[in-house]
Amino acid sequence: MSYSQSPVGGSGEVIAAPIQRDGLRRKLLMAHLTVGAVGLAMLLVALATSVLLNSNAIRLANVRGPTVSASTHTLNGIHRSLAALRGWVVLGDPASNTSGQRHGRRKSARGSPSSTH
Repeated sequence: MSYSQSPVGGSGEVIAAPIQRDGLRRKLLMAHLTVGAVGLAMLLVALATSVLLNSNAIRLANVRGPTVSASTHTLNGIHRSLAALRGWVVLGDPASNTSGQRHGRRKSARGSPSSTH
């Protein structure tokens, strides 16, 4: 056991006090290091989670993007067809229906190179 000297009292006498291995400083140091290690572990887990979520979001966008685009294109075509049908029902003119269909085919053929009309 080692001893440190610290002045005590006004007379200037020095009292030798043992430095303990399991003293308060050591306990405080270990407590702070433990809190720091837990914080660092939590940061690493958060970083790994964010990287995983980011890669999954990018993969999902790449896989589902074309599907969403095709679905939107199909839904637009359905809405266009319903609008033409409503117009035909209101007007009752069969000639307006065929000209609208031809125009719709030409427009979609120009708009998408992969259309098979």
